[in-house]
Amino acid sequence: MKKLVKVLAVTAAMMALTSMTVFADQGQPAEQVQTESTTESSDEYPLKGRVEKYLGVTDEGYLTWYWNGPHVINEGIVPAGMTGWSYIDQRSIEDKDPNYHIGLSGRGIAVLGILSGNPYKNNASDTPETAQLLGEVREFMNSFDWRSASDLEKATRICERIHQADYDYDAANEAYETGWSDSPSYGAYGCLVNGKAVCQGYTEAANLLALCVGLTSAEMGDVGHTYPLFLVDGVWLANEPTTKDKYFTVANVYKYNPGYQMMLNIGGDLSDFTEVTKYQGIGQYCYQVGYTIPTDKNQLSKFGSLGEVFGETTIDFNDEYR
Repeated sequence: MKKLVKVLAVTAAMMALTSMTVFADQGQPAEQVQTESTTESSDEYPLKGRVEKYLGVTDEGYLTWYWNGPHVINEGIVPAGMTGWSYIDQRSIEDKDPNYHIGLSGRGIAVLGILSGNPYKNNASDTPETAQLLGEVREFMNSFDWRSASDLEKATRICERIHQADYDYDAANEAYETGWSDSPSYGAYGCLVNGKAVCQGYTEAANLLALCVGLTSAEMGDVGHTYPLFLVDGVWLANEPTTKDKYFTVANVYKYNPGYQMMLNIGGDLSDFTEVTKYQGIGQYCYQVGYTIPTDKNQLSKFGSLGEVFGETTIDFNDEYR
């Protein structure tokens, strides 16, 4: 799919609580579909019983991401006076699940469907590219005991895996010069299969792998850039895969969204922003669930060796998880 890479689009995405492109299809949630298979996970369907709440089915019978605005409206579950996206915001906070806002490309959704034994498919399900992506995801899941691994081990292994991809300068330059790019480097396929990615590709790959091993993730960024976050033992840690940083930073989830920051810089009108919406998507979520960024070094040292880069606390990767 062609991906528009425009400054205004990125800014709008940061200002909203959603960040990845989702398929705005409609239908019933996949978790309501009865199948003959059991609810327990297996080697063939390791995600059965783990990801169903994120998957929906359109009226036409296509697999889709459940938590997108048009879909929840079509489900008839959005109260009067609310938009589909505001309802998703509310549910995410009530359920304390920021994964609702991840969304995935069609291939990523197809992989989740296959790994969870979902009987429905989308347009990407039977393509060679999805089969290749599925193979890489299975290989990653089989590379360690993810069911009993700690949050820190999961996050570290995800970062090590996506770091295997090199930054795709050609795709980035194409988008900069023409305003768009259809390069697979903008998705998980480019990162995990082709070994080339730009920031969006690294981040989608991180989110896909995190969902597959039961780790909560999110993303942050600025105009034209994004990077993944992982919720590790209740602390949001960030990593910069484009430079293959072998450390996490304690995520500043309360960084302003680009629109608010721009208006602040030029002394513009801030009346359109609230104490919540001045933050990026994950910051809006964290503000409403009462998250506090930890600063106690004794609390953070349990994750590993601490350092500092550009005023941010860093946590070195644990070599045991490579």
